[in-house]
Amino acid sequence: MGRLHACLILIVAALAASLLIVAPAADAAPAHRATMSDSQFYAQPTDLSRYRPGDIIRTREVVVRTLQLLPMRVNAWQVLYRTTDGEGRPAVTAATLLARAGTRPTELLSHQVAIDSVAPDCQPSRGLINNTPIDFSARGGPITLTMGGVESLFIANELSSGYGVVIPDHGGLRADFLVNALHAQTTLDGIRAALKFPEWHLNARTPVGLWGYSGGGMATSLAAEYQPTYAPELNVRGAVLGSPFRDVAAGLRKVEGSPTSGLIPMGLASLIKYEPEKKEAFLRDVSPWGRAKVEAALHQCTPEAVVEGLWLDYTRFFTAPIDVVLNRPVFRDALDRRGMTGLKPTAPLYVFSAVDDEVITSRSVDRLVRSYCAGDASVTYRRAQFPPKLIPQLNSPHGATMVLGAPASFEWLDRRMSSSAVPTRRCDVKTLPTTALEPEALGRFPGVIRSALESMLGLPLSAAN
Repeated sequence: MGRLHACLILIVAALAASLLIVAPAADAAPAHRATMSDSQFYAQPTDLSRYRPGDIIRTREVVVRTLQLLPMRVNAWQVLYRTTDGEGRPAVTAATLLARAGTRPTELLSHQVAIDSVAPDCQPSRGLINNTPIDFSARGGPITLTMGGVESLFIANELSSGYGVVIPDHGGLRADFLVNALHAQTTLDGIRAALKFPEWHLNARTPVGLWGYSGGGMATSLAAEYQPTYAPELNVRGAVLGSPFRDVAAGLRKVEGSPTSGLIPMGLASLIKYEPEKKEAFLRDVSPWGRAKVEAALHQCTPEAVVEGLWLDYTRFFTAPIDVVLNRPVFRDALDRRGMTGLKPTAPLYVFSAVDDEVITSRSVDRLVRSYCAGDASVTYRRAQFPPKLIPQLNSPHGATMVLGAPASFEWLDRRMSSSAVPTRRCDVKTLPTTALEPEALGRFPGVIRSALESMLGLPLSAAN
């Protein structure tokens, strides 16, 4: 095990120990309270054809844990629901439903996690209740922290705002990744299922918002694009697209040697899993060492894959230049099918990203925004121009933008959710040193920090001011 890998494990272990020491234990919820086993809950019905997209098949009450450590003091359930897969066939997937303890939500927020992984245990419905952040016995370990566990800190702020939050397994029960129609339809059907959830008494008029970053921003953008035709009945007030990952080829070219270059094996693993008959064609230019990384990525959650792939060197991973690899017919076809859809959202959009993002090129996000604006959408786009990189190998604008950009995006979404007025169709684009300096963000930061700390310490979430 590498020295840096071991250090990161020690950091997570120390955090776990410190939280368990300081957290109140007198009335803490049990670590796992599922009303049925996983095998019972995820079982696909034999009569799936009698369900409509978004229909609930079964539910269970659960306890979710912040950072997969301490129980969150919230009301939590999971639903298995009917959806449509990437090939247009009936399918099922799961979603986790959360509400601040003692409240019944009147507005709904769909939070798409940056799952990226193709391992089923890394999907939010499993990771938030079953996983621990470190497991040396796990096939995809030892870091088993999922992105759902990480993003629980942001979800806590959404709950403090009073929303009912639905977190879909937008990769489906198979945990597929980079399948446009699948991510869109599972997300939209998850919203439909949440609106039908009997405990909440919501309906088709309920205001709905969407939020996602990176791989979650990808799913959110696709859901916004498919919504006018696939789920036109939804009352979508706004969608936040944080650094949406929509140009896979550009990302593969750019991410080499960065702190997040472990996403490369994960991307190849997703292609191989979805089209296994093309495995050898996809791996034609991958070295034996690279092939081992791809095989490992089939079982890893995103944090573990990123740690193992830090500063990945293409000359070691590939046996041919990256442009040669991406110009192979098998890649051209696969990436074309995972690119721009040409569909136009009708809901207002808030887009934020970093100009120097090491994963998602600003050119690709700019192009996505231009396509939306050309379709007469209402788009607020904030581009963060970070200072020059002092140590490129340690610089991750992609990670920093998620943290610094979230408060302003939450504030924008709150305003949209509270207004039924149809916004003027416009394209508002600004480049700033960071979106954290916007007035909306400055006022929101204390609440984001407070709710994250309350969640980490197992305290009841306070209502947002």
